[in-house]
Amino acid sequence: MEPAYQNALRKRSDAVRRLEEAQSEIARIDDFLKLYQEFGGSVDAFVGEVSGQNAEPSSANRERPTKGLTRAEGAPIIRELILRNGSPMQRSALLEALNENGTPVGGVDPLNNLGTMMWRMKDKFVNIEGSGYWPIDVDYEPANHAAVKPEDDHEDWMKDLV
Repeated sequence: MEPAYQNALRKRSDAVRRLEEAQSEIARIDDFLKLYQEFGGSVDAFVGEVSGQNAEPSSANRERPTKGLTRAEGAPIIRELILRNGSPMQRSALLEALNENGTPVGGVDPLNNLGTMMWRMKDKFVNIEGSGYWPIDVDYEPANHAAVKPEDDHEDWMKDLV
């Protein structure tokens, strides 16, 4: 092979290696930014996926997430809203009721945050298929749901919320 061709192949190989290292570092930074935001930090710029383009900050297009509602704060409010409604509530209706009640769920995606919160409180609420969430310790005859008492048998069903 001619020296010029070999040099070009070597430079190309070096460039590919540097590009892969840069893409790896960008992925690590994106992971950090997502975790930082998930755990309550504020993010002033969005870094998009690397697809051969330069990622540009777009802080003007992103709202700062509000502090999230904790399960301990939300459980009694959610329970009251559902029972006042008289029937199970879907996530979107529950989110709307919480907002109307002056209780924002918070975060970048409040609907997903509420869904995660409800999933983590599966010992307090049951998701009745096709109907929505209902307190697990309250009968709901239209869906043949029989109340399940908490395992710890405490009178205050919310005592051990974290």
